[in-house]
Amino acid sequence: MEPTATIGDNKTLRIDMRWSGRPFSPGADYNLLFTVKGDPDAEDDTAAAIQKMTGFGITVSASTALVSLIPFDTTGGTLDDIFYPAMSPGTYYWDIQAQAIADATDVRTVASGTLDLLRDVSRGVETSVPVFLSDTGLTYDSQLVNYS
Repeated sequence: MEPTATIGDNKTLRIDMRWSGRPFSPGADYNLLFTVKGDPDAEDDTAAAIQKMTGFGITVSASTALVSLIPFDTTGGTLDDIFYPAMSPGTYYWDIQAQAIADATDVRTVASGTLDLLRDVSRGVETSVPVFLSDTGLTYDSQLVNYS
């Protein structure tokens, strides 16, 4: 099943890596690069919407890459005076490339697929309308932080 994430949420993607039909365990011999693009045919990696690398958003457990997405990855913003646009809901394409530390020409695509990015319904984390409890006479008001 292809991964799904929600814009603005934290999410760890568990991705099984394979090379030549067998599980691929990079150990300390390879650096990993995870790239997400809206257009898989975009030649330039500056078209990437998200990139993570070993030690910077990617940890490895045997042949599984754990890719940590944080809210900034999908909601965008400004970092070091560079503006990163927010991502839109839709299907994106990703891969993980492994590059050998001892031989930079040894590059392997060890996983690929699509990421369905969803828009959440809620925009905040506080209530905006009355929340009715099991007793219809009680409501919770987040503005007053009390029950009435």
